[in-house]
Amino acid sequence: MQYVIFKIAQDEFGVPVEQVREVVSTPGINPLPQAPAFIEGICRLRNHSIAVINMRTRFNLPQKADTGNSNILVVRLNGMVVGLEVDRVVDIIDVSEKQIDNASTIVGSFLDGKTVTGVAHVDKRDIVILDLTRVLDVNELNNLNGFKTKNQKTKD
Repeated sequence: MQYVIFKIAQDEFGVPVEQVREVVSTPGINPLPQAPAFIEGICRLRNHSIAVINMRTRFNLPQKADTGNSNILVVRLNGMVVGLEVDRVVDIIDVSEKQIDNASTIVGSFLDGKTVTGVAHVDKRDIVILDLTRVLDVNELNNLNGFKTKNQKTKD
């Protein structure tokens, strides 16, 4: 299976390529008032507003200085198109199931088997494999959809 590999801080993460619609350079992001801290804001992409999730904040990692070099992974989360802001996309690689250790054997109940599904070992690299459908829980998705709907009504 092919994975899009990206960096957040010094760590590499991977998501199945079929879950990624496209990768774009970080466009102008407008803050979204009263949104959760991990929501960086919204941006316009081909005449549509999408919410942008700051993955550093989402994973409780320290913020970096804004260099304008980050990327947005445009993905569909439970029927909603959102952007995931990452430090940079580095690769698309093939990973076999044999190369992936199950997350439960590595982190046990620490992550409750949610967002992390495993760790791939490829060419001396450890790549954390994510389940994008679990980056946000149902309540967070509903709240995000509400913010997006309100914004579209006022701007579109």
